[in-house]
Amino acid sequence: EITGQTTNVRYLLSLYLQGPLDDQSVSPFPEGTRLVMLDIHNGQYFVQLSQEFSQLSGIDLTVACACISLTLFELSDCKSIHFTVPNILLDGQREIVMQRNDIILEYINR
Repeated sequence: EITGQTTNVRYLLSLYLQGPLDDQSVSPFPEGTRLVMLDIHNGQYFVQLSQEFSQLSGIDLTVACACISLTLFELSDCKSIHFTVPNILLDGQREIVMQRNDIILEYINR
């Protein structure tokens, strides 16, 4: 239920990280992942997630970052997203940065 909260990005992202409501869907985020901090500066979103998020690597990390990014790009005027976990590297990096142009969706009609 997001009535009255459609512009509250922090609230929406926190709900999103809780995972799906039905048993048929699977969350790309490790259980317990939560939003620690969200700062917004000039269209740049600085998303700090809990240590559970650092369990991801490789394609799993890419998919999780892409899911959050697509959601934030759709909900806001976001230009880039900087993902971090306090005092922990993400797949060997201090931060993962996604920009609107980094994600390309391709639709094929068959």
